[in-house]
Amino acid sequence: MTAFISSIIAFILMSTEPSGKWDSDTVAGGILLAAIPIFFGILALNQSKSPRWMTATGVLIGIIVLLASLGST
Repeated sequence: MTAFISSIIAFILMSTEPSGKWDSDTVAGGILLAAIPIFFGILALNQSKSPRWMTATGVLIGIIVLLASLGST
């Protein structure tokens, strides 16, 4: 659940930025906000026997935001 909610917050960061290049502070914040759901999602997937859809979705959105942050420099 934590991975899903934090990935939604990171996705809002990605979708609210104006078109064009981001400054270095925004890129660093995007990378940090993308790393949080990836970290918590991997922890949750390792602790549970069956993968949960919210955790997998949180990791996926976190990876998308991470790639968008790296690609916007």
